Amino acid sequence: MTCTRCQQAPGEPRREHAQRVLCDDCALLPPLVEWENPPPPLPARLEKIDGRYTRHDRRYGARRYDLGNLLARAELEPPYRVKPLAVDGHLTVLAALGGDGKTWLGLGMAAGVAYGTRVAGMDCAQGRVVVFDAENGPWVLGSRLKAIEDGLPADRVAIYDAEGLRLSDPEDRAWMLSVIREHTAKLVIIDALRPLAPDAEENSSDAMAPVVIGAKQLARDSGAAIVLIHHRGNDAGRDFRGSTVVRDQADALYVLERVDKDPERRWRRRLRCSKFRLGPEPEDLWFGIRGHRGYVTLTEATAPETPGPTPRVRLELADRALDVLRTADGPMRQGALARALGRDKGDRSVRRALDILTERGDILPTGDGYLPRGGKSASATPATPALARGGGSPLPLRGADDTPVAAPSATPKPEAA
Repeated sequence: MTCTRCQQAPGEPRREHAQRVLCDDCALLPPLVEWENPPPPLPARLEKIDGRYTRHDRRYGARRYDLGNLLARAELEPPYRVKPLAVDGHLTVLAALGGDGKTWLGLGMAAGVAYGTRVAGMDCAQGRVVVFDAENGPWVLGSRLKAIEDGLPADRVAIYDAEGLRLSDPEDRAWMLSVIREHTAKLVIIDALRPLAPDAEENSSDAMAPVVIGAKQLARDSGAAIVLIHHRGNDAGRDFRGSTVVRDQADALYVLERVDKDPERRWRRRLRCSKFRLGPEPEDLWFGIRGHRGYVTLTEATAPETPGPTPRVRLELADRALDVLRTADGPMRQGALARALGRDKGDRSVRRALDILTERGDILPTGDGYLPRGGKSASATPATPALARGGGSPLPLRGADDTPVAAPSATPKPEAA
């Protein structure tokens, strides 16, 4: 029997050709993928020297790590592209409210990497940049590019329209990967998450997991530092909007925000690290976004010297937390209190609310949790461990704010009557 695959007529659609009968030898070959254009190269970890692939190789080939190679590549610090925000081969989610300057920061990082210069107090390693814009559109994007004083070099920065693409779609990600490799980009800015997941329920973990994992896979396959811009919701206590899978799957999560206590919040911003999988969480960075003579500049700034009043939202949360503690049967730990308030277990706003209540003297930290002033604890034990048995040295003691405190002196037993 003649192989019809070898006798495909010129211009014959691949779909019709695949419906023909093949010879026994060709029938054992892996099926060809139908592409209108040549397919992008496979991920680096799947490339083979001889250039030949089987269906098994495409999914499982070259997956075993070389232990010696892993140890040899371990550095004292991550391979930063923009220190400390973006790391080569890893995904950073940058979350901010609308109007707080997340797009400006993304363009500023693109300029810093393209020129290899410092931007907003962050050191940038030089390399090519690709920007996938799915939110601003050509007019807004063009006006912002014109406002950058030094501009972006066209030979080092490539900007693509990503409207209508989906990070959860394998073909869309394959095209994005081919673009990144074509430009040998070292930094990729994706603006923003929501337009690239239009059909996904934002609060659903099952719906958002393919989106965020797809962005992380782009970083792994390309070796570039990918910054995925995301929005924050109206809840000031949450660092990002939507499902917790955004935080779980990101290698780093940074929050760009105005601080309510800052008297210069009109132009000054704080860049706060909420998660950093690659090491200890970096300290907060402060920088300014200012307009001058028609240009917008990102400058390094100092932290505010005199804090203002406590934000009203935080005070309201503290009052709600106090009401929950007063109606509870006994002391509550931070995680249980956060769930009672409808928040995540590790929500930092709950921690700040507890600090406010502790400073005001409304609650008492105990070994069993937090107790309203005048309440009774099950063990009536302050938030300090007891002395070790046998008269040994006491355990390291820490107070409610996790600062070391002095060990209590042993109390002598009363003499028998």
